[in-house]
Amino acid sequence: MSDDVVIQRDNEVIHLKDWGVRVISFDPSSANSVQETTQVGIYGAQTTSSKVGELSLTLVFDFLADDKYDFELIRLKLLGLFATPGAFYIWSTRVPYLRWKVAVQGSVNIPRYESSDVASNDITVTMVCSDGYAESVATTLDPLTSTGKWGLGMNLTKNPKPEYQFTNTNSFRFFNASNIPLLAEERPVKIHFNGVVGNSLSITNKTTSQTLTINHALKKTDKLVIEGLVPYVNGTQIYKDCNHAYLDFMRGWNDITVSGASDFTISFETHFYY
Repeated sequence: MSDDVVIQRDNEVIHLKDWGVRVISFDPSSANSVQETTQVGIYGAQTTSSKVGELSLTLVFDFLADDKYDFELIRLKLLGLFATPGAFYIWSTRVPYLRWKVAVQGSVNIPRYESSDVASNDITVTMVCSDGYAESVATTLDPLTSTGKWGLGMNLTKNPKPEYQFTNTNSFRFFNASNIPLLAEERPVKIHFNGVVGNSLSITNKTTSQTLTINHALKKTDKLVIEGLVPYVNGTQIYKDCNHAYLDFMRGWNDITVSGASDFTISFETHFYY
């Protein structure tokens, strides 16, 4: 396998091939599916809960150093990369538009190959993705024409082409390209609104029969942001001024309506999950 694997920890982006690393395998599995059942009668059981747990990833690689001193330097760099606590993002150049948020599980051993001073043996790093899914590198605020940020297998439609920003449009459609619903309590869509509201603003997802109403006057200069369950105006929480509802987005198309606003722009910001 000649593909490169890329790691982003904080603001640092590292291409493993730049460290002389040769990736042997990087093949993420699916998330762990958990089914809970209850015995019904004598001969069968009924599923009462179906959930998705964490996802395991294994990276296998080796490297060839210039000399024994270079071997130790590369070894120290790799240990510093993988032995540092906390989560980081990892992805393959085969599919550069999907990434996994992971943390290393267990220890990382970097042995030499037989009696060589410059070649490593195969190195295995086991990681856990608690989210259970890969996420798109891009968000819906990135143009769908952005090179390298969107790609095949992301469920995106060409006709009609999805849009995620609307101006003075009271009825439109939001396309959730994820393999899963975007739930406000788990993977919320961030809604940005800028416009004139006299008394109250209502946003309805007709697909899910949910309506969020915010009883708060807004000027054109105000910035309303709805993050999951909580709305903010100019950075100040106004949860007390809403009906305490929220908006989920099912897979595929969601029919959205906006009422109570004029001269407005509304946009939807989210990653997609696969």
